[in-house]
Amino acid sequence: WNFGYLGADLEAYKPRFEARTHENDSTSDLYAPIEELVRDVNQAPTDRFVEEVGELLDLPRLVTYLGVEAFLADYDGLVGYKGMANFYLYRPEDSRQAMLIPWDKDQAFYQANRDTGHGLGANELLRCAEAAVETAMQKKQAHAFFERASDDVQRRRLRLGRAWNSFA
Repeated sequence: WNFGYLGADLEAYKPRFEARTHENDSTSDLYAPIEELVRDVNQAPTDRFVEEVGELLDLPRLVTYLGVEAFLADYDGLVGYKGMANFYLYRPEDSRQAMLIPWDKDQAFYQANRDTGHGLGANELLRCAEAAVETAMQKKQAHAFFERASDDVQRRRLRLGRAWNSFA
């Protein structure tokens, strides 16, 4: 699954977001905010994405999360080989804004030379966020920025991979 909208039926979200807290709350209390988030990610106009989705998801933390996973070359995470995996979606009681919390990093450093852009285009959340960034910035500047950041992360991962292999 790559964060595509599953429709208004809350039952469709249960297998993807199993409750770990408030397990006895109603289906509506648990899954309506998730359905709203997924719907907004998929339907928000690009020029309103940050405002609309940012109310429901901590976007700066998302970018940090993605950067850390790229650095770790995590094969089975937010942009894993089978789609989105190994994270919790947590929403504090006093907030509408959710955040991603990582878990199960046993595939970190799996492929030190893994492309840092692997799977980004297939993930609706990240594809829409990237489109919003490109709309907010001049396309040429955004591309150059992400290309430099990607190259830097790739160089660091390769150095880390060489260091790791020297111990093996």
